[in-house]
Amino acid sequence: MKRLLIALLLVFLCGASQAAGTITITYSEVNTVKAVVFSWVSDATGDAAGTTKILSGQVLRLVANPSESATPTDNYDVVITDTDGMDVTVGLGTNLDETVETQTVPCVTNGTAGNMAPVAFNSTLTCTVSAAGDTKSGTITIYYR
Repeated sequence: MKRLLIALLLVFLCGASQAAGTITITYSEVNTVKAVVFSWVSDATGDAAGTTKILSGQVLRLVANPSESATPTDNYDVVITDTDGMDVTVGLGTNLDETVETQTVPCVTNGTAGNMAPVAFNSTLTCTVSAAGDTKSGTITIYYR
């Protein structure tokens, strides 16, 4: 019994010391072009994750803005997936710069030159930040219609 209590105490203490990264999500839905903002703070492993409510539209622009006071590690990554597992950033959220804002226009293609379309979604979106460093922060904004 004593060993069981010690084991449970160790599991509790180990779990309590590894706080998960957080993402606070805000929405701007009053205009034709809408926005969802993921304000993130990474955990000790450099990761953070959060999921939106159900959203529907096409991605018009992605903006990754690293914090100036809690600068992420260079080449940190952001993946935003819908419930089908599609990365709505189409890989443009990888290897982001630690000091420079990144603005991209994610599009999908069938491989034919000039045949591109905005990424469509109709589900929740899960934002996952990785390799950002311990207790780093920034914002990711998706503009959509």
